[in-house]
Amino acid sequence: MSPRQIITLCILMLLAAPPLAAVSGALLNNNISRASIETTSTDPSSYIEHSDVLIRRHADFIEQGWEGNGSIFNPFVIENLNITLQGQTCILIYNITAHFVIRDSYLATTGIIADNIQIINSRNGVVDNCTITGGRYGVSISSSRDITVANCTVFAASVGITVSFTDFCFIISNTIYETYRGIRFYDVTNGAIVSNKVYRAQEGGILMGFWTSANQIFYNYIGWNGPEGLTNRNFNAVDDGQDNVWDDSIGFGNFWWGYEGDESYNIDGIGEASDRYPTYFNDTQPPIISNRADDLVYEDGDSSSFIINWTAHDSHPYRYEIRRDGSVIESDVWHLQSLSLDVGGLDEGVYNFTINFIDGSGNRGSDSLIVYVILYILGDIGTDLVWFSSIIAVFVVMTAIVLMRKFR
Repeated sequence: MSPRQIITLCILMLLAAPPLAAVSGALLNNNISRASIETTSTDPSSYIEHSDVLIRRHADFIEQGWEGNGSIFNPFVIENLNITLQGQTCILIYNITAHFVIRDSYLATTGIIADNIQIINSRNGVVDNCTITGGRYGVSISSSRDITVANCTVFAASVGITVSFTDFCFIISNTIYETYRGIRFYDVTNGAIVSNKVYRAQEGGILMGFWTSANQIFYNYIGWNGPEGLTNRNFNAVDDGQDNVWDDSIGFGNFWWGYEGDESYNIDGIGEASDRYPTYFNDTQPPIISNRADDLVYEDGDSSSFIINWTAHDSHPYRYEIRRDGSVIESDVWHLQSLSLDVGGLDEGVYNFTINFIDGSGNRGSDSLIVYVILYILGDIGTDLVWFSSIIAVFVVMTAIVLMRKFR
């Protein structure tokens, strides 16, 4: 068996164990630690374009050509897909008891009723290492049992991961940000939320709803949640269930932005829960830009593309914005380490481009460059003379401005 098959097998075999034992085993076998979660998102072009996947019976896996036979030793595997849709659910698993894995895929949808992954009335499933964006729910699990979601990046969905009417559901080592709600449990028992990053959720990071009980929540990094401009520790978590444990019962709890050093961290909600072993965390380091762009010159009328590339890293990426001469021309969720911009097709002139990478805590990493678009008449006199001519032109303009101010 390959290492990936061994890891998958270990997760599947542990699903029926008590929550803490199952999670501890899953963490060990996946080489996941509470200090090693990194947000990464893969470019959808790395995957195979595919239409939506609908699985409603055991035979659908076989008829659609997915590898595996549904046993614990050889689960059905849906992998390496780019499913990008408008207003449709990307993957629906319904009424399935065979063992299955959804992994290494990019899933994107839009709309207020479409989900990326729906798992309904099923069991024995794993969602692993997927990039998930948009739609109502990133991952929706309902009326199911023995389901694990691990190592996924979920952003720009209304709710990152939602679980309801389900037993033994494990949410492990995911990054969830720029959502309305992060992780939500409703009527869930014997599950766990472990080693996740949950930040920039407008209404709440981790929400344990009514009739949730006997779930464990620990090793999570939770912070900067709340409406834009109104982030507050009260939006980090809510527990309206009972007997949910917000630490590992040994000596480690969660990492909280806004924790003020009290002996315990009280969780909002009627469940009167608390993290007995909380740790304060914050991010004061700005994003690191490892590939900065150089100034650029080209001729007016040149129809070529002129691509600027940036590469940046941060533990808590959030958004980016690109400005031209001070005005925002592009702004979106930051989820890829590398970003590109085509600055071709501009009219003659001098343009200042600035990119700002913004992380979850509001730190910024910036890079600027100048794009010179020159008259075609100068095109054949050599690059050095082009630069020299551009410098002279800028000098003449600046001199004229100074003289006008002097004699005004």
